[in-house]
Amino acid sequence: MPKITINLPQDVLNDVDNEAATLNRKRSSLVAHYIKQHFEVPPSTLTESELNQLELQLQDKTSLLDSLTNELQTAKSENHAIKKEIQQLKPENDALNKENLKLKEDLEKHKTTEIVVTGLQKELEYTQMEKSKLEYDLQLFRDINKKLEDDKDYLKEQLSRITLLLPAAKPKVGWRERLFGAKKQKEPLK
Repeated sequence: MPKITINLPQDVLNDVDNEAATLNRKRSSLVAHYIKQHFEVPPSTLTESELNQLELQLQDKTSLLDSLTNELQTAKSENHAIKKEIQQLKPENDALNKENLKLKEDLEKHKTTEIVVTGLQKELEYTQMEKSKLEYDLQLFRDINKKLEDDKDYLKEQLSRITLLLPAAKPKVGWRERLFGAKKQKEPLK
């Protein structure tokens, strides 16, 4: 007899050992007995009415199997038709995918253009702010310059009034002239 190795969980092995001890048999012969019982075909003890009932069930299941087979064939033919449609629509799908890619590229270009336009608008706003600031500064400098011009004119007027009131300026006399007197001018030779 050939030998077979079987791995059993510990609790099942314990149950087999207990039963082998009660029946006074070897563990291996008990396992062989169980396997033999499992594969033995019991003799048929069905009555004729049960057989008729089983034949009716068999006919019902056969008719059900036939209808399911027909449905399967119909589904296969529909599946084949759908595959044909898919093959026919594939070029159109490819064209739509290409157009979709083109539209995505156009969208990216538009976004890039939009970013550039937004940047330029911000630069324009910044430049306009700088311009208004410079115009304000220019106006301020013009006001200050006008005020300075007015002050200059006023001071000139005041200076002219003061110079009219002052006595005439004396010629400058150096220290030698003060000590020794004015130099006599030599008369030119004739």
